[in-house]
Amino acid sequence: MKLLIVAVLGIGALTACGSSTGDGPAPAGELTVVATTWNGWDPDFRPTPATTTIATREGETATFQCLGDTIELRVSEVGDGSVTLDLSQELAPQTESGGSNHNELTDEFEIEVDESVSFSTPTLDAGCSYTVELASA
Repeated sequence: MKLLIVAVLGIGALTACGSSTGDGPAPAGELTVVATTWNGWDPDFRPTPATTTIATREGETATFQCLGDTIELRVSEVGDGSVTLDLSQELAPQTESGGSNHNELTDEFEIEVDESVSFSTPTLDAGCSYTVELASA
């Protein structure tokens, strides 16, 4: 089981690192995180991807540096076919239309097998977006 972090670099560095503190059960499948730095004011902005992985066991973490902020993602619960993630700060969940809901920020997300969840920093000018997917084995 792995947490794959694709960090896209641009106006700010986005990095990830793993921790091996988890000793709980891991669900069947793989947890994938795609992290992207975005910029709403520079039409010439071109991001560059980078990757890191961690296991999907309870207590596992990934730390992101996003435009001067540190955001930690932690696997808080592993269920039969689902994973719950805690974030060190509240982020905006993605809406069905592809935008972000800045009125209902949250610091916890649950992902079911073969589903994804997306969220981003609650800003309109530049920030980071994350898409997390739990694929079946």
